[in-house]
Amino acid sequence: RHPRLTGVLGRHRRGGAEVSTFPAGLTLPGTTLETLVDAWTNYTPGWTGSTTDPVIVNGTMVGRYKRIGTTVHFTMLYTAGASDTFGSGFYSMSVPVAASASAVQLNILAQFFDASAVGAAQYLIGVGQLDAGASTVIRIRLMGGNNANATVANWSATFPAGPAAGDQFGMSGTYEAAAV
Repeated sequence: RHPRLTGVLGRHRRGGAEVSTFPAGLTLPGTTLETLVDAWTNYTPGWTGSTTDPVIVNGTMVGRYKRIGTTVHFTMLYTAGASDTFGSGFYSMSVPVAASASAVQLNILAQFFDASAVGAAQYLIGVGQLDAGASTVIRIRLMGGNNANATVANWSATFPAGPAAGDQFGMSGTYEAAAV
């Protein structure tokens, strides 16, 4: 037990589960303990095309993130609507907080669910690139096709296929942001 924290932190049971409580303002270097247990923050990711931007009409774009010091954890999900337009060129998605200018280039996990695929729905996986100081994940590369005939290319309105209602694109990752 840490002598300065004795009697400050409390442990008790709530609904059969053990719960720790922290007094307001108790800090660790660079953060407060409250930020470790607070809810994630919602944000609306931006979606751009390198030639023409897509327009979300009746689809949904949601994102959430958690920032602890300079570490940002995030997740986002786009579900295509029947009236959405998909722009042209290669797609990029924004992250909630710009990456640190001194951060190393990161690969962010990406997944595309093609609900409208002919025959049967399919999942495609890939990565997006987040450069130091950037606020946008660029060069989102997906792998499409089967193992014998796989294609890796930038995500666009034509690859892996033209998006249609019900298709989903998700991305999640952790990266270093600039100091607060």
